[in-house]
Amino acid sequence: MSFASPFPEVDIPSVSVFDYIFSGFSGPDDAELDRVALIDAKSGRQTSYRELAARVDSFAGALAARGLGVGDVVGLLAPNS
Repeated sequence: MSFASPFPEVDIPSVSVFDYIFSGFSGPDDAELDRVALIDAKSGRQTSYRELAARVDSFAGALAARGLGVGDVVGLLAPNS
């Protein structure tokens, strides 16, 4: 049995999620980076694109410091919220 979506197919670009999300910004001085990227539904805390990029870079650095690199696989086990 095969399944198909009732919705039209979507082109998925072959870039990283980071590059896809941040491709619309002109650089680190782009004021648009201060717009809200994420809102925590429980607390209402807002995270800007600039803060999100900094957190992604920090997390990537922490993984690299532990020996992980491009192509390595990381698993995540987290509770539903």
